[in-house]
Amino acid sequence: MERLCTPHSIGFAPLYDIVKSRVRAVIAASVNPDNLFERLQQNACDTADLQKSLAAQKRRSLDLKRLIKSVVEQHALGALGQTVFSELVAGYQNDLNDTIAKIESIEATISEAKDNSKNALKFIELIKKHTEVDILTREIVLDLLDKIVVYEAKVTGRGRGMVRELDVDIYFRFVGKIN
Repeated sequence: MERLCTPHSIGFAPLYDIVKSRVRAVIAASVNPDNLFERLQQNACDTADLQKSLAAQKRRSLDLKRLIKSVVEQHALGALGQTVFSELVAGYQNDLNDTIAKIESIEATISEAKDNSKNALKFIELIKKHTEVDILTREIVLDLLDKIVVYEAKVTGRGRGMVRELDVDIYFRFVGKIN
């Protein structure tokens, strides 16, 4: 018979040690100004590249709309036959739909990058309040952590040689899980 639910428990002391060590590691990594500047600069470069790509896709969209308009006008004047007209409009319309989808995707990515940058800055402000973590206090946990996920135990061996391992993910406010 298959077990549907398994215990996902961890003692206070091991969890406390895990959380404290990860919080210390994240604070050490985040407080380094060179590291922060490099990440923010990379984010700005990525956003600039996306803005250029967005501008190119918008130009392509306008060009396709002009082409469709031109084809419709030429068909109305009798310069294009029905078959050629249908093929051209269908092809341009498919290209236009693809371009619009790319524009929406790029805009969503830019928006997400801006939100991530804002969230990183918010997280850095929180980190500045807690540069030394000797004792994990309620205030530190509430300020920095969003949630802690304890996964099912992996048991290896039997009897006295049995080893129980748990995976624990710690999600920080504004930035999520940091490896």
